[in-house]
Amino acid sequence: GGRDYALSQFNRVTQAHRQPGSLFKPFVYLAAFARRDIDPPVTPATVLVDSPIVVEWGTRTEEEQWTPRNYDNDYRGKMTARQALELSINIPTVRVSLKAVLPYVLAAARDAGMTSRLRAYPSIALGAFEASPMEMAGAYGALANSGVRVVPNAIVDVMTGDGTVLDRKATSLAPEL
Repeated sequence: GGRDYALSQFNRVTQAHRQPGSLFKPFVYLAAFARRDIDPPVTPATVLVDSPIVVEWGTRTEEEQWTPRNYDNDYRGKMTARQALELSINIPTVRVSLKAVLPYVLAAARDAGMTSRLRAYPSIALGAFEASPMEMAGAYGALANSGVRVVPNAIVDVMTGDGTVLDRKATSLAPEL
C-alpha cells in the first residue's frame, strides 16, 4: 500500500518492480549445483576465489566490460560456495554464474516461477533486473517447497474485533501470460 488508498491504488507487492539484488543469488547457485556436466562440478564445498574480476562479452569493447565489486570493496580470497552464499559475497557469485552458464541461471529462476524480463547478461548474477516483491516471494517459496512451485495467493479479510468476517476476497497472483 501507500499512505492513502484513495489517492493511489498502486499495489507495491504486485506492481512495484525493483532490482532484487542479492535476493537473486540462490538461483545462481541452484543452477550451478544442478549442472552435472561441469567439470569439476560445483557443490557447496567448491572453493571459489573472491578477488577482482573483469567480465567481458561480445566483441569485448569497453562498453562490453563489467567490473563487479563486493559491497564493502574488500576481497576475502578463497572461500567455499556455501560461505560465499551465506555471506552474500558478489565476486564468487559472479564466477559461479559464468561457470554455470547464464542461460541455466535464467532457467533455474524461471522454473522457480520468475516471469520478469530476464536477460543472460553477467550482471543478472547480482540481481540487476526488475521483479516484484510477490514474484520474488513466490520464487523463494519454490526453494522452501523442495522445488515445487506454488502460485502465491493473497487473501484479504475484513474482520470485526470478535473475529466475524465481514468480507473475504481471495486473489490469485499468477502472472498473466
